[in-house]
Amino acid sequence: QDVSPERWRALYRDTPAGIDDLVSLAEAAIIEEKLGRRGELDYLAVSFSTLDYVGHEFGPHAQETLDIFLRIDDAVGRLLKVLDRRVGRGRYLLALSSDHGSVITPEEAAKQGVDAVRINPAELRQRAQKKMPSGRTVAEVNAPYVFLGPLPAGHATAIRRAAAAEVAQHPRILKAAAREDVDELGEPYATMFKRSMFPGRRADILFLQ
Repeated sequence: QDVSPERWRALYRDTPAGIDDLVSLAEAAIIEEKLGRRGELDYLAVSFSTLDYVGHEFGPHAQETLDIFLRIDDAVGRLLKVLDRRVGRGRYLLALSSDHGSVITPEEAAKQGVDAVRINPAELRQRAQKKMPSGRTVAEVNAPYVFLGPLPAGHATAIRRAAAAEVAQHPRILKAAAREDVDELGEPYATMFKRSMFPGRRADILFLQ
């Protein structure tokens, strides 16, 4: 079935294929670049991001999440075999780190009596789109961020603030603010958002739900 490139990218990152391809890419780098065999220090970083996406989507108790855990375990083993064979056991330093855990899904929380629902990103996109200039479309909604895409010079701040106000009207959104007004989200959230903002890649709108 034909799908748009954007839809395929969203689906691909949640699949085991992403893990397999990542390890294949790491193997190719080790072999083709002769890492660890050039007489100088080499550094290779590999991030198994599939678990992050699957954990957010299905929660920590889901079969899908367990499946990805097992596949990553196998993938790390596969990578270590390549390092042992190509670089040599005892001739490389391996460091493993984690990102964060995942909370239960809104659906599971609701079963436990918590007032929780899953917000459809399309609803927030539609709200933000109302304030976009003609011919411009919202680039992405990836909670807790909204990326508006390129905006007209001189009007960007006003557009971001108007779109944030519209997003804030969603019944399940507690607060929303343009990136210029992140302090309006209050603490500790304002500081947390500021620490995650990188010039040139910052979201236009940040929200609490």
